[in-house]
Amino acid sequence: MYEEFDGVNFVVIGSQRSGLSILQTSLSSHPSAVCHGELLHPSEADRIRLYHDYFGTSEDTELAWFVPVNGSAEQFLSGRVFDRALRGERAIGVTLSYREAVKYNLWEYLHDRCLDGDFCVLSVRRNPLACYVSEMQAKQTGLRTCVVSDNVRLYAPSPVELNVRDLTAFCREQLACDARLSQLCSDRLEIEFIDLLVDYRRVISTTFEFLGLSPHPNARPGVRRLKNRSLADRIVNFDELRSAVPSDIRYLFEPDNLF
Repeated sequence: MYEEFDGVNFVVIGSQRSGLSILQTSLSSHPSAVCHGELLHPSEADRIRLYHDYFGTSEDTELAWFVPVNGSAEQFLSGRVFDRALRGERAIGVTLSYREAVKYNLWEYLHDRCLDGDFCVLSVRRNPLACYVSEMQAKQTGLRTCVVSDNVRLYAPSPVELNVRDLTAFCREQLACDARLSQLCSDRLEIEFIDLLVDYRRVISTTFEFLGLSPHPNARPGVRRLKNRSLADRIVNFDELRSAVPSDIRYLFEPDNLF
């Protein structure tokens, strides 16, 4: 049974590898909030696991999780995620990467939901260059994050060599998503990745306040960032890339942006 919900629904949205998991697990540590993981993830196994993490396995249909051929992403989010507070939460959110926002063309849906007045957006922002490098290193090692309780030896992955075409396409798409989100959703809190790491308590306190939640001093992220080198040292052909990329994304290589 789900209690009648009169709180706020929200999405945590941003590029892959921009700190989405850190914010998602932190929000879910608040007793009055739940923030689901990437329920629209490309992997069905991940979608099932993330859905069952909260809703359990006793749903009225075995296809309670998102199955693209059975309905749209908008129908799934509105019908099976938002407004469904299992434990009386006052804020219900879901994590959404730009990858899925583009794939399922969710921009108009986000705009319309924001107009409803019970919906808002937490936008996590990070240099697309850093997101791309982090994604390439995660694919290289198979290790994406470390849960706080894991006794895992942290190490810095080997540097990666990038090509101009793929990097440019990725950065341009992420920057276009940033711009589109800013035009569609006015009820939005922007969170910089670097602030989430270096000023965590302030960022989380501000986020709880934005969602209308009481302070929760014991909030903790359920995952942590893996140890790594500086961004310039993580790219084998950094100088070559900086010279070769188009002028519209070259500023991403400037020292102040390398995070």
